[in-house]
Amino acid sequence: MNKRSFLQKFALAGASLWFLPQALFASPTEARASEAEVEPFAFNPQDFTLPALAYATDALEPHFDKMTMEIHHTKHHAAYVKNLNEAVKNTAWAGAGLDKILAEVTAKFPAIRNNAGGHYNHSLFWTLLSPQGGGEPTGKVGEAIKATFGSFQTFQEQFQKEALSRFGSGWVWLIKK
Repeated sequence: MNKRSFLQKFALAGASLWFLPQALFASPTEARASEAEVEPFAFNPQDFTLPALAYATDALEPHFDKMTMEIHHTKHHAAYVKNLNEAVKNTAWAGAGLDKILAEVTAKFPAIRNNAGGHYNHSLFWTLLSPQGGGEPTGKVGEAIKATFGSFQTFQEQFQKEALSRFGSGWVWLIKK
């Protein structure tokens, strides 16, 4: 199975499960490309825009190929942005920031909730990936994963199981309370 069919089959869940945890937990001493030049995605009240990537679309190969990145960023994520801007028009959330929308919107407004969530998840996702990322986490994060799950491999297996059991996109986040 090639990377493209893998991503299509698992709706990005599989790739984010194996690559995202490694990129997310990359050693803090590893500098991320152009990090100083990239502003975090904005929650400001405005029309929402597609954030620029902090790296070239081919920078994550072989984990994500250039075409997959281009399609996923400029078509898939861009659709969330376009649909969110359209969905909030003439509502109480017109001109509101993404944080306010996500805190207040309910299931009564699925177009707003789904597109706001998709825009937020993707905006965060792009910032977590890094051409210099990878490997098993070390330090406090690595220790916490081992203490909780027994091993990084067990964590990856449980993380994948959770993601694949989610309806829709398969987004799963590891959060410390």
